[in-house]
Amino acid sequence: MADLLGRLVLRHLEHEDVDLRVDAQYDERVARNIAGHLALTPRDELLSRFREHVDDPASGRLEYVVAKPGGETVGYIFLTGLDWVNRTCDLSITMLPRFRTGLGYLALMCAFDYVYGCLNMHAVLTMVLDVNEMMASGEWNAKRANVTSTQANYTDGAFRAVHVWTQTRPEYEAMIAEGRARIAAMRERLGNGLGKEVGAR
Repeated sequence: MADLLGRLVLRHLEHEDVDLRVDAQYDERVARNIAGHLALTPRDELLSRFREHVDDPASGRLEYVVAKPGGETVGYIFLTGLDWVNRTCDLSITMLPRFRTGLGYLALMCAFDYVYGCLNMHAVLTMVLDVNEMMASGEWNAKRANVTSTQANYTDGAFRAVHVWTQTRPEYEAMIAEGRARIAAMRERLGNGLGKEVGAR
């Protein structure tokens, strides 16, 4: 179990999580943001697949639950394409709809933190469907993408582009450092403004 940024907890998927995990796959608000074939798979088959991932870490797919510190599940992270020699993997995330706005981006950052910090990966491949409602705007995804494949996926009754990008550990660390610098600068500006206001009274 990893406590990430003091806000979210990342833990391995267990048998007691499988029913809720499969329910999420059948939620149309989730299904239209991911590859649509899972929603067409019989429930018993999906349950069997996820139980296999729980029982066999060598199945080629690592499944994690993202939860609040109190235990409430907010989403799921799974890793595929694991290359332990070259330290690379594919990362995917599924957020429960009611937690997308407040915790979606944080969950993704926490996933990167875990993959680089705990699994010692050097590069992570991420693939997102255009107009994905779970994470960010299509414009943000398109700008970040190394490759965009148009009409690569047919989901929710329409062809959609797929944005693909690779992020290395140094790139992630630089992004975090930049974010912390912006926060520090904002706090300093707010602090200076508050000091001037207090001094003027």
